[in-house]
Amino acid sequence: MSDPRTDHGQKLGNGSAPVRRPDHSPVRARSPSPSRAAALDNEVACPYLRALIKRQTRELPRIVDELESRGRKVTHWAWWAFPTDLCGASEPPPETKVSSPAAAAELLARGPVDRWRRVLELVCDLSERRGELVCPGIDHGRIAFFVAFWERLDCTPDWLRALLRRLEALLTPRALAQLDKARKPPPRRAQRSIWDGGFAVKKKTANGGVRRLGNGRSGAAPAVARPP
Repeated sequence: MSDPRTDHGQKLGNGSAPVRRPDHSPVRARSPSPSRAAALDNEVACPYLRALIKRQTRELPRIVDELESRGRKVTHWAWWAFPTDLCGASEPPPETKVSSPAAAAELLARGPVDRWRRVLELVCDLSERRGELVCPGIDHGRIAFFVAFWERLDCTPDWLRALLRRLEALLTPRALAQLDKARKPPPRRAQRSIWDGGFAVKKKTANGGVRRLGNGRSGAAPAVARPP
């Protein structure tokens, strides 16, 4: 097993050599140009997707440098490298997500795809060489949700599908269990309506009628689990 602290000069699996940075000095994140930012504001309607594209444009160059120089993930950026249809529970504002298949296609069309692909390739190359994911355990659940989300989309390109398979092969047993759960269709939710001033849960009976299950006055809707 290679040591990411000492093998920065070795070639990665794709044949490229990591950049040697003995001082591990950080690279300043690059913000979108004013014209690019204005175009995104005018052309991308979804605020979550707009924020994601701006974040990727700003952060991915720094992430590439971090992976090439350090050989592993050492700062917080999983939300933008592994985007899903849910905002991260600990993501700094503005929140980002890919809220629909249409948003995913728009990300592939408008986002910094070449740099994003490079980040994912580095994660896979470094992890395969190390024998385990170079991302900390807190990120493994998000990576599992990332794989499940993008593998079911028609717009996902072949290069990304290949990387998803590589990421899946690197998941721990616990993360694989999360992946299996994410792949299952969500359970059908009971119909909710306003009833007697409170929320009532209704369920269709065998003869086609509607049976009231409760007024729901004392309970809120269940919270949706979000990846880290």
